[in-house]
Amino acid sequence: MATVSRRRNRYVVDWRDATGRRRWRSFTRKRDADAFRDEVSTKARRGVVVDERLTFDQLVASYRRDHWTKLRTNTRSDYDTLLRLHLEPYFRGWRVRDIRRPNVIDFRAHLVERGVGRVTINKCLTLLGGLFRFGMLNEQVGHNPTLRTKLPKPAPAEPDAITDSGEVVVLSIDEQRRLLKAAEGRWRIVILAALTTGLRQGELLGLQWGDLDLAAGLLHVRRQYTHGRFGPLKTRHARRTVPMPATLVRELKAWKLQCPKGEHDLVFPNLSGNPESHANLMQRGFHPALRRAKLRRIRFHDLRHCYVSLLIAQGVHNVKRIQTLVGHSSAKVTLDTYTHLLPDAEDGVSDAVDVALFGPAEKPATGASGSKTVAARPKSRGKRTQVLDGPCRIRTCDTRIKSPVLYQLS
Repeated sequence: MATVSRRRNRYVVDWRDATGRRRWRSFTRKRDADAFRDEVSTKARRGVVVDERLTFDQLVASYRRDHWTKLRTNTRSDYDTLLRLHLEPYFRGWRVRDIRRPNVIDFRAHLVERGVGRVTINKCLTLLGGLFRFGMLNEQVGHNPTLRTKLPKPAPAEPDAITDSGEVVVLSIDEQRRLLKAAEGRWRIVILAALTTGLRQGELLGLQWGDLDLAAGLLHVRRQYTHGRFGPLKTRHARRTVPMPATLVRELKAWKLQCPKGEHDLVFPNLSGNPESHANLMQRGFHPALRRAKLRRIRFHDLRHCYVSLLIAQGVHNVKRIQTLVGHSSAKVTLDTYTHLLPDAEDGVSDAVDVALFGPAEKPATGASGSKTVAARPKSRGKRTQVLDGPCRIRTCDTRIKSPVLYQLS
């Protein structure tokens, strides 16, 4: 049983762990000592053995030795970067027992001050939490200080906003058209495929001609090429079949005749027929096209958001269908990402309830002058909706304009 005693103006917690080994720890304030005494007593009753001398470096080494091989190759590469650049420089030499929630919050503030992005900060906190959970499962650590320490999600961005904050970015039809016009050579077909199928960059670079059914207009996503190697898809839901618009099918047929040949039979290889690198695609293809189109620099992944906006504009409002087409792991991910793009379906809800309970409304009564009495209708807010017309056409309608304007995407 843990006890608290005072020695030389400090409060010492004296206890025996689950193995019977005697331990002690001193505190300046009695309330801290009492809190720690209650904590170690609870852990001892549960049989949790906590290594008081375990350092953060030792925990990371143990994680690499016992858990590293269970991770996907891309995940290991990302985690290694986060550890090397952020976590290990900050927590090197710390004892794990001394890392508490206030220290994690200070670490988060440190990253914010350095200008680290929101997504990267949350990835660091997720990895830190995974390290502590690993230690708890192995009974090396008795607490997890990362609970509820992630940065809150920002307010949804406007659908047509172009930002560098990592949020959803959707180019307008005119901007997409300018981007396609500015893309040169073999880069144009890659950008067109991204805009009209919503594939991730790695999925596009790993695409083989055997994955395409040009006669049926279908594309089968089966692998990805990232970090210089072919690998499995991000999740099991990413293995999917995506319909291709007629314009893309036509251009792919023409591209197949001039596509560089290689052992992997890739749809979008480099000039030698080998897998194209991420850096080459961005520096020689995508970024120059953005500059020529006079657009701000965005991520290649934002072309995927443009595809979803076209689906919603076409009238595909079924979240499960959108999830299937883009390969999200769950419908929740789709909703969290694209809720602001979905149209409001709340207008007329009260009328629908009224009809369900009391039946359809009676015909409007006629007034004394013989004219029908019509209830006043709310003024239109002039919200813009989009309806896709064909595989590569989009019709933009304004409730204040009687005739829609037809745009050609490519």
